[in-house]
Amino acid sequence: MTNHTIYIADSRLMPEVHDESVHLVITSPPYWQLKDYDDIRQIGFYDTYEEYINNLNLVWKECHRVLKEGCRLCINIGDQFARAAYYGRYKVIPIRTEIIKFCESAGFDYMGAIIWQKVTTCNTTGGASIMGSFPYPRNGILKID
Repeated sequence: MTNHTIYIADSRLMPEVHDESVHLVITSPPYWQLKDYDDIRQIGFYDTYEEYINNLNLVWKECHRVLKEGCRLCINIGDQFARAAYYGRYKVIPIRTEIIKFCESAGFDYMGAIIWQKVTTCNTTGGASIMGSFPYPRNGILKID
């Protein structure tokens, strides 16, 4: 019989988890400046963007340490919609690109993305019908006719 252990802890440092002892990591990291978890150790809410990315990079580094060779890290994260109050203008920040870049430098191989068409990110009051979560055209080609 196989035993599984779930740790609910700060993933930036996981001394209780042995090197190369994990077969799969699935995570949905907190979004930057979006939700206050009322925890002084939280990632994202009070951080600058640079601090946020650096904290996430500590998590990815630990994930690489604990994962067995050839096993997977699955990250659920979307684009960040930055408030005009913070940046002076509204903009989209593709956080996944920062994550991919660091994870590859840490030794992971990028295996592609699964695009989640998340209905709750659609603008129902007008304007764009899809915001951030959308299917890419197959092979990057969209045939219109």
